[in-house]
Amino acid sequence: MFGSLVYYLSVTLLIVSLWLTECHGQVLSPDEAALVFAARKQNWDEMIAHAKKGVNVDVEQNVIPGSDRSYLISPLKLAINEADAKVVEELINAGVENKVNQRIKSGDKGTKEELIKEEGAKWLNRKEDFPISDAVFRGDEDIFKILVKHGADVNAHNTHGQSALHKAAEKGNVVAVKALIDLGAELEEKDKDGFTPLELAENKIKAAEEPKKDPAKELAVSKIKAIEQEKKAYQEFVDVMNMIVDLLRNAIKDKKSRKQAADAARTYTHSNTPRTKGLRDLPI
Repeated sequence: MFGSLVYYLSVTLLIVSLWLTECHGQVLSPDEAALVFAARKQNWDEMIAHAKKGVNVDVEQNVIPGSDRSYLISPLKLAINEADAKVVEELINAGVENKVNQRIKSGDKGTKEELIKEEGAKWLNRKEDFPISDAVFRGDEDIFKILVKHGADVNAHNTHGQSALHKAAEKGNVVAVKALIDLGAELEEKDKDGFTPLELAENKIKAAEEPKKDPAKELAVSKIKAIEQEKKAYQEFVDVMNMIVDLLRNAIKDKKSRKQAADAARTYTHSNTPRTKGLRDLPI
C-alpha cells in the first residue's frame, strides 16, 4: 500500500513537472517541481527542506500564482523579494550545504564559513541577472549584507554593464544606495551607455525638472487638485533623487580624501627616512 502511494506521488510529480515544462519552458525533476509548488505557496520551511536535499532553488519557473511566462523567476529570487532576511540566509546555506560538506569530507582545509562563501559566490554570481540586483527593488539592507556575506559580488554587472548601485540610483532607492555604498560598491564605474550611478541620478533630476511640453498632459492635469498632487509627487521625487546624488557625491569625495591622505603619508614617510650611507659617502 505504502509503495503504491509513493509510486503514485512520483508519477504525479513527474506529470506536474512535464506540465510546467510545457507551460514555462524548463525541464524540472520531480523534486524541483515540488520545490516550485512550495515557492508558489511561499512555504519557506518546505523550500529550505528541499534545498537541504540538494534541489536547485535557482531553477527559473513561474512561481507567482496567476502570472504568465513574462514573470519567470526562481524560488531564490522570490525569497529575496518576499521573505525576511533570515529565510534568505537559510535558503542560501541550504543551497550550498551539500557541496560544502563534500569538500570538507574530501579534506578541504578551508573553514566552513570560507567554503560557504566560495560556493555561494559560484552560485550567486553566475547569471546575467544577479540576485543582488533583485534585492535593489526591495531595498532591504539586511538582504544586501547576507548576499555579500555569502559571496555575492557587490559590483557584479548585468548585460547592460549596470551594477546594483546603478540600478538603485536610477530607481531612486535611497536605502539600497546607502547599503551598497557601505558595502564597498564601486562609485565611478560606467555602464555601457557611459553613465556612472551619480550621473544616472542627476539625469533623473534633470528630466523631472524639464518643463512639460505635452499639451494633452497639461489639459489632463488642469484641475487644481490634480496639479497640487502632481507638484507634491514631483517634489518628493526630486527630494529623493537629491538625497541619492548627495550620498554618491559625498562617498566619492570621502574616497578621494582618503586616497590623498594615504598618498601624503607615504610621501612624508619617504622624505623623512634617513638615507643609508654607501661606499662613496665613507671618508677615505
